[in-house]
Amino acid sequence: MTSDPVARYLSLRGSKTLVASRLRPMTAGEIIDASLRLYQQLGLSFLRLTVVPALLCLSAVAFVMVYVLPGLLYSQDNGEFSRHIADVALAILMAVFFGGPLFMTGLSYTTALVVSLVSDYMVGNAVDPGAAQEVARRAQPRLLLVTFRELLLSLSGILVAGAVTLLGEWLTKMTPETSATGGIVVLLGLFGVFGGFMICLSVLASDALVAPVTVLEDLGPKMAGKRARALMKKVPFHGPGTAAVWSVYILIGFMVVVLWGGIEICFSVLEVPGHFHGLTSGLPLQPIFQKALELLPAFIAIWTVIPVWATTVTMLYYDRRIRLEGFDIEILGRDLARSSRTSRFEL
Repeated sequence: MTSDPVARYLSLRGSKTLVASRLRPMTAGEIIDASLRLYQQLGLSFLRLTVVPALLCLSAVAFVMVYVLPGLLYSQDNGEFSRHIADVALAILMAVFFGGPLFMTGLSYTTALVVSLVSDYMVGNAVDPGAAQEVARRAQPRLLLVTFRELLLSLSGILVAGAVTLLGEWLTKMTPETSATGGIVVLLGLFGVFGGFMICLSVLASDALVAPVTVLEDLGPKMAGKRARALMKKVPFHGPGTAAVWSVYILIGFMVVVLWGGIEICFSVLEVPGHFHGLTSGLPLQPIFQKALELLPAFIAIWTVIPVWATTVTMLYYDRRIRLEGFDIEILGRDLARSSRTSRFEL
């Protein structure tokens, strides 16, 4: 540290100004802009450290697409409705209790890692990937429980709508062909699926801060949910924090369409699968290589999008704490007290 008091004062003043520019109330648009700018700065670190978790998420998506969706869309019931119900129930259970934990394992580690890195940046600490990895390893078990709990809560509306749709199918088989009761119930169930999807997004928006709360405040699943909802609530002079979450939904949807769809279109136009098949023809693991190429667009979308979500909710966490608890004043007060104690012993 420099021995020049003037230079040291200017350095401390510049550091406080920089932290103050980050720790301030922001609109939803400003939060999105700031998260994208930070993603540009730290994105390489995010991506370098989260390849394996992204592969776990991809394996869960592939499992659902290959094994679960066929069980929902097709059934070998041979006219037996009970067999059809069993096939659908088994597919749902496999998605929730196998695909879900697999996806949440990768998601929780990536989220904890990004939350730690972004938090250090926001409060002016040195961004240390090694320390962030250690924080992510410690927080992952708790965050995994939190995210799985959120998965069950958010999917409750979709599961109820699915049950209503199955009830409608049963009524269609049990009532005369002239009766419209079964068809009406099926239609209600299909509309309910859309409503359940919106409920899912609403639940996730209300509980969007569970990840930073769990990682940064060391809370368990139940307390993290309560704390996250309390921070997102509308209070006098400050609206709810869900506007930024709905904005990031739009951003992530756009990114997924551009990345996943764009790569698929490029592969189709350039005939990449055909050329790749020719290059790998005769190799012992050729089918695996071909499947990996098919999943590459999904992997890139998952790999790049999850850190965007984690970055945004971490910035939103600090925004809500600043608005509701004066966290920026607390941090600047600590810095001033620390610099005052240090300056007493420096000439």
